[in-house]
Amino acid sequence: MLDYYLRSTNETTMTDALIEAGIVSIMVHPNGKTERFCVPGATVDHIGPLAWLVYEDGEIIAKSDPGWHTNLRVAEPLTDEQWSILPIIDPPPANPVRRFFDASPTVPTLGDSDDDGS
Repeated sequence: MLDYYLRSTNETTMTDALIEAGIVSIMVHPNGKTERFCVPGATVDHIGPLAWLVYEDGEIIAKSDPGWHTNLRVAEPLTDEQWSILPIIDPPPANPVRRFFDASPTVPTLGDSDDDGS
């Protein structure tokens, strides 16, 4: 399994990128209801905006990142095209706010792509 950390300006932009990259598909039911789902081999964890506290100079200070954060886990490496579509944080964060449950996830960087572009 490979984990990727994504960041965009908002949830709609993130969802659009996941759909364009072929990670999320859309199904329209006969009753007209629309459902989004991950393709086999992919898991998406939407986190949203981040907020945390830090201790600086004897004071507790609130910090935030209003961007939309999403974790992506896939069974196979992303293609170069998917890398270009998805808003991947590269290099990945040293201390992610949230991770998938796994003792030893693999977090690739841009130079790790196995796709030869063909």
